[in-house]
Amino acid sequence: MKILVPTDFSECADFALDAACQFALIMDSDITLFHVADLPDEFGAKSSDDSLAERVQERMKNNIDELMSQREAMAGSVGVKLHKESCFGSFTESLIDYDKEQQFDLVVMGSYGASGKQEWFIGSNTQKLVRKLRKNILVIKNPISNLRLNKVMFPSNLTETDREAFIEFLDFLNIFKTKEVHILAVNTSGWFNQPTPIMLELLKDFKALATGDYDCQTHYYSDYSVEAGIRHFAEKYEIDLVGISNIGRSPIKRLFQGSNVEMLINHSEIPILVIDNKK
Repeated sequence: MKILVPTDFSECADFALDAACQFALIMDSDITLFHVADLPDEFGAKSSDDSLAERVQERMKNNIDELMSQREAMAGSVGVKLHKESCFGSFTESLIDYDKEQQFDLVVMGSYGASGKQEWFIGSNTQKLVRKLRKNILVIKNPISNLRLNKVMFPSNLTETDREAFIEFLDFLNIFKTKEVHILAVNTSGWFNQPTPIMLELLKDFKALATGDYDCQTHYYSDYSVEAGIRHFAEKYEIDLVGISNIGRSPIKRLFQGSNVEMLINHSEIPILVIDNKK
C-alpha cells in the first residue's frame, strides 16, 4: 500500500503523520510526505526583481527541506521509510496532479475542521480535497498514541453504492483484527426516510456482507440530523474509526443542504476514513 501524507508542518499535520506511521508499520508500507508552498502574490507573475524572487524561493525551499528532514528522522526512528516531495503552487491541484502520477492507495491528512460561514463558503483544505480527489482519505484530528481499531462503524443510507463502499471498508479492516463492526442508519424523522421495516431489512442485507469473524451489529438510530446521529453514536459506543462512503454533491446542494461527509470531518473528533465512491 502506498500512503501519502500532506503536511503544512502544523501540529495537526504531525498527528496525521504519526498515525500514518502506525498504519505503515502494520501494513509494511512506506510513506510519502508532501508539502505545497505558496509563493507571495507579488511573485506569482514575473517579478520586476527576478533575483529577489529567486532568493525568497531559495530560502523557503531550504526551510522546507529542514522541516521535511526533521519528520523523516521521526519516521525513521520508529522504523518507517519516508519519502519527501515538495513544490510551489496550489495545494489541491498540486496534490491531485501528484497522485495521478504516483497512484497512492491512501491519503492520511490532519484537519482542524472549519466552522460557521467558513464551513459553508470556504471550507478547509481537507474538505476541498475530499470533494475533488478520487481517493480514500483518512482524516485525523487528534494524536493517536496506540493505534487500535477494535470498534468501527459504517454509517449509511443503505444504497447499492454504499454496499460497495462497505465491502471496501471491510477489506481495509482485514489486517487490523477488528472485533466489532457497527452498521448505522440514522432516522431523522424526515419526509424522505424509508419506512422502518424497510430500513431494518436493508440493515440485515448489509450485515450479511460482513463475512468472517466480525461481531457485526446493526442500528437504526434516531437523531435530529444524520451528522449528529453519527457523532453521538460514535461517542456512546466508543468507536475507534468511522468509515463513510463519499457521495459527491453539486456545489448548490452543498451550500443549502451540506455534505454529511464534510460536516463530519469538521465536527467529529474520531478518525474518519472517507471511502471514495468510484461511480
